[in-house]
Amino acid sequence: MIKFACCDQIRVLQVIGKGPVQNVIDILDLKSIDMGAVVSDVPEFYKLQYSLPDIASKLRYIAKLYDNEIHIVASTSIKTVFDLADKKVMAPKDVGFYAARSIFSRLNIKCTFDVQTDDTLALQKVVNGEADAWIVSTGKVMPIARKLEERGRSVGRIQAVLESTKRYVSRQTL
Repeated sequence: MIKFACCDQIRVLQVIGKGPVQNVIDILDLKSIDMGAVVSDVPEFYKLQYSLPDIASKLRYIAKLYDNEIHIVASTSIKTVFDLADKKVMAPKDVGFYAARSIFSRLNIKCTFDVQTDDTLALQKVVNGEADAWIVSTGKVMPIARKLEERGRSVGRIQAVLESTKRYVSRQTL
């Protein structure tokens, strides 16, 4: 065993995870993981998706790090988030599904989520017309969203959804 001269200091090592939903499992189940980054939608996601209402009681909130942005890129026929009812929405499991599930539940929008396709291929399916929208939750503006804004919010067959999802979600926050 190695002894350190400054044993009173906390050491933090980064572990590359597979998104905030998996981070909750790692925090609760892995002995070597004591802390992780989890977005605020995840406890609600566990409640909706897995009927686990008490997951938040097993976690301790330490600090707000940053706001996540929700990006919805859709075919040009989609004008509002409500137009996604009964449509196919690409929501990659580690970067979008947890937020999409919570938001769409609050807004009472029923759609078909594809969570198995990775984010790059998912966006390509929207471009090819195989899906109606792509939704991701990120801590910063994604390059595709920036390009859509620079080009008047649409490129070919895709566009950034114009309506502010935040406006509807905050009105119905639980």
